[in-house]
Amino acid sequence: FLKTCGLLAKAGHSITVEQTIGKDTDGKDLIIDIVSVPPNGPKLYLDWTIANSRGRSLASKGLEGIFDAKDQAKRKKYEALATAQGAEYKTLSCDVFGTFSKETRAFLNQLASDIKLRHPDVQARDSLTAAAAVFRPISRAIAYGNGLCLIRSGHLRRLGFNPSSAVPKIFAP
Repeated sequence: FLKTCGLLAKAGHSITVEQTIGKDTDGKDLIIDIVSVPPNGPKLYLDWTIANSRGRSLASKGLEGIFDAKDQAKRKKYEALATAQGAEYKTLSCDVFGTFSKETRAFLNQLASDIKLRHPDVQARDSLTAAAAVFRPISRAIAYGNGLCLIRSGHLRRLGFNPSSAVPKIFAP
């Protein structure tokens, strides 16, 4: 989520996080993950959804089916309000193992292209890839988050991790 904000900034977007954009039918605040204003084009309302594709309730569905169901639920919640406010709504989806939905991959590839165009050094710009610009930083963030979850869950005890000792520090490069 925060990596996405940094990448959007590198592409020239102005960003606000966790912004209230209106009320739902029950009068509760609707809070979108990221409001992004690109240098050209419409304002974007971006909301991340992370699926545990190995969870019991989702294991029988295909990954794209999981992403589609989550996207439909998010669109029902945010899309009409986004359109009324002159924004384009996008659901960004991945599973806990780092697989992105087709739409998210397309969005991130476009973001990588935008980052490349803004790079001041022509040689560096020509050698910059989507993997280096976008996918590697997000993959590292997912691995870091999964590592923290494993440490905190206690599942590492069976591998010899002693929870009474100091928790090791894990740094994402």
